Amino acid sequence: MTKINQLILVFATSTIILLNIFIISGVASAPPPLPNAFISGNVEIDGVDAPVGTVVYAYIDIANDTVADGSVTITTTGHYENLAVTGTAEDHEKEITFKIGNITAAQTAKFSIYSPNPAVLDLSDTGSLLVNPEESTVFKDTTAPEDKEVAVVTEVETESSAQEKSNGLDGFTFIIGTIGLLLAVFITKYKGDI
Repeated sequence: MTKINQLILVFATSTIILLNIFIISGVASAPPPLPNAFISGNVEIDGVDAPVGTVVYAYIDIANDTVADGSVTITTTGHYENLAVTGTAEDHEKEITFKIGNITAAQTAKFSIYSPNPAVLDLSDTGSLLVNPEESTVFKDTTAPEDKEVAVVTEVETESSAQEKSNGLDGFTFIIGTIGLLLAVFITKYKGDI
C-alpha cells in the first residue's frame, strides 16, 4: 500500500469516527432546565428573625420526594440570599415547599423549566402567599408594561419543529457517514489501482 493510499484510508476512517462521535454527543439530549432562583428574602419564625446558621431548604413536590432540591444557610439574621432550586422537566409546574430549619414555611412557589426571573421571596411560618411567576409581584422587575421593549417573535420553536430540525441533522450526518464509509470501502477494494 502506497503512502497516499494509507493517508486516504486514515483520513476516511478518522472522518467516520468523528462523525459518529458528533452524532452521539451532539444530538443525544437537550440541556437540562436552569434552576429557579430566589435571590433574597426575609426569614421569620414565630414573628422573630431567623438566627444566623439556620438553613432554608426548598423541596419540589415534597409529598413524593423528600430530598431537598436547594438550600442556603442564613448568614445575616433574618435574611437569606441566593437560593437556587434545581429540578427536571418532569418537575415543571410542581409546587416548591420551603422549610426554615425543620419548620415548613407558609409560602410556596411553582417550579418552572422556563427559569423565571430571579425572585425576592420572604419566608415565614405564618401567613399565606402562593408565588406564580406569571402573576407574582415579588419579582425584581418592576418596569411598567408600557415601558418594556416588545420583542417580535417571528418563529416559535415547537416540539414538532425541533424534531424536524433534529431529523434534518440526522439525515445530514447519515449522508456524510455513508459517503465516508463508501470512500473507505472503495479505497480498500481498489488499493492497488490508485
